[in-house]
Amino acid sequence: MNAQGCKVHFGRWLIEGSPAVVLLDVGATSWSLERWKGELWESCAIGVPWYDREANDAVLFGFLVAWFLGEFAAQSEERPFIVGHFHEWLAGLGLVLSRARRLPVATIFTTHATLLGRYLCAGSVDFYNNLQSVNGSEVTVVAFFIMPARTNNFNVESLKGQAVRKQLWDTANAVKEKFGKKLYESLLV
Repeated sequence: MNAQGCKVHFGRWLIEGSPAVVLLDVGATSWSLERWKGELWESCAIGVPWYDREANDAVLFGFLVAWFLGEFAAQSEERPFIVGHFHEWLAGLGLVLSRARRLPVATIFTTHATLLGRYLCAGSVDFYNNLQSVNGSEVTVVAFFIMPARTNNFNVESLKGQAVRKQLWDTANAVKEKFGKKLYESLLV
């Protein structure tokens, strides 16, 4: 990839365990943007406006990731077991391209449900009610992690979230107290 004008760096992440990391420089391949947008439209019928810098970066990154995964699979002596974890929509195009190119990659897509919900609502997509239509024989996992958390945001959605969190907390405490009382009483017998 470096020989073809990309900037790909391999190194170690400076955290515990020092895992291997590959860095792809999207700016170094901006010369491919229009060609890749055309290919994206031809192969997947996905259009991207020319003026959206964030979307343009997602296109560049997605193509680089798919290119890298394809090269890695092709150059491995034995068939490797590859899992591609794509987090949020900015990385999601790598998943789409991996599938379109039929790369030997098991794919996982994760997102924060609130962000996904915003984009789906904006696009009038009925995603949740159509999950059953996703082809189960394909190897893609869509994971939503919905976790109650503290917030100081006082809009309707956050207040609903705080109410759910409080209800879960109260229920857990009630169960704990009742269980503790029953356990104590059974020990007295």
